[in-house]
Amino acid sequence: MNLIQVSRFLLIAAQLCFDDRLRLNDWHWVRSPKDESAVVNVGFTEARTSVIWLAVTLMVGLFVGALMSRIHSLLPSVFSEPASYPYVDALTTIGSFSAMWLLARRRVESWLYWIVIDLVGIVLYYLKSVRFVALLYVVLLILAIKGFRDWRAGAHTIGNRKHMSESYSLEEN
Repeated sequence: MNLIQVSRFLLIAAQLCFDDRLRLNDWHWVRSPKDESAVVNVGFTEARTSVIWLAVTLMVGLFVGALMSRIHSLLPSVFSEPASYPYVDALTTIGSFSAMWLLARRRVESWLYWIVIDLVGIVLYYLKSVRFVALLYVVLLILAIKGFRDWRAGAHTIGNRKHMSESYSLEEN
């Protein structure tokens, strides 16, 4: 295993730890708030805002992908080989940041981002021959589907089927 392979492995591991820690922490907090009388207010984003989020995510992801596809020529002393799947990697990474932001804002759509990212991650890491990480993404996909179903039902139960404002809060029963 050479230095480039080790650095790639460490980068993937760091990204997974960061993504998973935030996702699992947020999912746990929503599932079991410290104050049993508190209800976590989750809801849907307005259609216009959702389109803007998606457009910005795609534009930034494509920009980062373009940069990463040329990183070996920009910094040849650091990156001796071209990146594999730079656009897909960049889009899933930027999509993860968008999903985390939406998750922190208690938007149901965040789980749809995670579902797409996990599906792409399964294929991407399988093609990169990182089978264990692909398997991890299968587990994360199951959690994302469960999170989406729970939050969608919770938003419907709480009466938040209508769109939320940009703020969120804990409400007392």
